[in-house]
Amino acid sequence: MKHLHSMLGVALCSSLLATLPVIPHSKAAALSLEENTDALKSASPRVKRTVEQTIEYFGLTAYSISAQKTHVTLQNKEVDSSPSSVPTTIYLSFSDKDDRLTQLTTAWSKSPKDQPPNLEAARSTAADFVELVLGEKFASAERGTLWSSSKMAIFPVYPVVNEIPVQKSVGEIFVDSSGHVSSYQLRDADFKGNTLPSKAGILSWEQAIPQFSSQLQLELTYDDENGRYAYAALPYSAIDAKTGKVLEASADFTDTHITIEKQSTKQSITTPAAAKEIATTFFGLKSDQLSASASRESHPNELPISIYSVENDKQTLQVRVNEQTSELLSIQLSTNRADDDSAALVDLSEARGQALAFMKRYIPLAPGDYILRAYPQSSENATNPTKARMELYASTNGVRSTKPLVVITMDLHGNVLTSATARTYAPSSAATPGVLSLEEAKQNWVKALSAELAYVYPSDLDPEKDSPVLAYVPSFSAADRYVNALTGEVDSWK
Repeated sequence: MKHLHSMLGVALCSSLLATLPVIPHSKAAALSLEENTDALKSASPRVKRTVEQTIEYFGLTAYSISAQKTHVTLQNKEVDSSPSSVPTTIYLSFSDKDDRLTQLTTAWSKSPKDQPPNLEAARSTAADFVELVLGEKFASAERGTLWSSSKMAIFPVYPVVNEIPVQKSVGEIFVDSSGHVSSYQLRDADFKGNTLPSKAGILSWEQAIPQFSSQLQLELTYDDENGRYAYAALPYSAIDAKTGKVLEASADFTDTHITIEKQSTKQSITTPAAAKEIATTFFGLKSDQLSASASRESHPNELPISIYSVENDKQTLQVRVNEQTSELLSIQLSTNRADDDSAALVDLSEARGQALAFMKRYIPLAPGDYILRAYPQSSENATNPTKARMELYASTNGVRSTKPLVVITMDLHGNVLTSATARTYAPSSAATPGVLSLEEAKQNWVKALSAELAYVYPSDLDPEKDSPVLAYVPSFSAADRYVNALTGEVDSWK
C-alpha cells in the first residue's frame, strides 16, 4: 500500500479520477451479490465494481442492495448478530456524469468511543480504504488531523499521476474513534494534469541529500517517560527534484526562555465554581450566561477523573482533573472562536503572557528553566497570526524535555485559550551521560532516510495560485523518528 508524507493540500481535483481496478471478493459475497443482481442491472461497470469493492472491504457476507439512479444502499442482513467491525448500512452516491464514487457513509450498530481516535491506526484504516475501494489512482495522506468536536480523524485523499502522488486533496476520509471509516467525500475542483512538470532532468536522491542535510536540525532531548536521551528533529521540508532547492518548511515557531525562581502556587480545580472561573478568566465565556456541573469517570485499574462542564447556549467547556491529585489533565472548548473577529487581535507576545499566566496559576511548575515554544497560525486571507499553539518544555543543562509539559491553543482575537493539556514531568536526577555528537546523530538520521517523488505545492497560504513542483518527499517526517543519543540507532517514537 502507498503512503504519503508532509503537507495537506487544500485545493481539490476531479479530472484525475480513473477507472478503478476489480478486486476479487469472497465466495459468500459473490453469492450474495448474485442474489442482488437485479438491483444493479442498469448500473455501469464502474458503479458495479465500486459496489463489489465496498462489499469486500467492509466484510459484508449477507446483505441486500437497493439502487436508485445515482444512489446505492447496502443493508447488512445480519444486523442482530453482526460483529462491531461490520457496518449495518452503507450509503453510496455516484456522479451522474462519469459514475465516480462521490460519497460513502456508513452506519454501525455500536456508537463510536467517546474519545479521539488513534491517529496511527486511523492512518492505516484510511490507507486500506483507498487501496481497496478507491484504487491505485489514489493515495491517502500520511498525516491526518483530529476533528476534536466530532472525535474523528480526517485524512485527505490525493490523486496519483504516472505513479507519482499529487499533493492536492481530491477528497477526505473520516475515521471514527472505533477505527471505522465513517464517511468518504469527493470534492470537485478544476485541475489540469498537463501543468505537472515532467520527470526529465531530475536529480537522484543521492544528489539531493546534501541539500536535505543542510536543512536538518536536531535537538538533544530527555524522554522522561522512557528514561532515554534522544535527538529529535525540527520540522523539515521536501527537496526540489530538479534544482535541489529546499522547499520552504511551514512550521515556523519562536522560543522564549523562562526561569522559574520558586515553586509556582497552583490553584486546584475541585469545584464547578473553580471551572467557571477558568471559563471566564481565560476562555472568554461571559460569567452571567454560564451554568456549571460536575461528574466523574472511573474505569477499572485507572485513576478516576473529575469532569467539570461549564456551558452557555452555544459553547461548552469541559475540564478534566485527576481526582486523587487535583492535577489538571485537559480543558477543551467545544467551539472554535477563530471566526469571531469582533474582539481585538493581540500580538504573539501578549498571547505568551496570557498562556504563562494560566500555566503559573493552574500547573505546578518546579523551579528551573523552561522553553515556551509558540507556533503562530493565520486564518485564510489573514496577514497576521489569528491563532497560536504554545508548548512548554522543561530545560535541564541545555537538554529540553522530549514531550511538552503543557500544550495550549489560543485564539488571538480576544487573547483567549481554546484548549489546554498537561502532564506530570519526572526529570532525571543523574548527570547527562556521554552522548553522540550532533553531527554523528545527523549522519545517522540521513542514512536511515529515503525519499519518494511527489508533486507538491510549496505555498501553504494560497495553493490555488501555486505552481506544482516535482520534489523528493522524505520517507518519514521529523515527528516520527528519533536518534538514540547513546547508541546512534534511529527508531520510531511509536
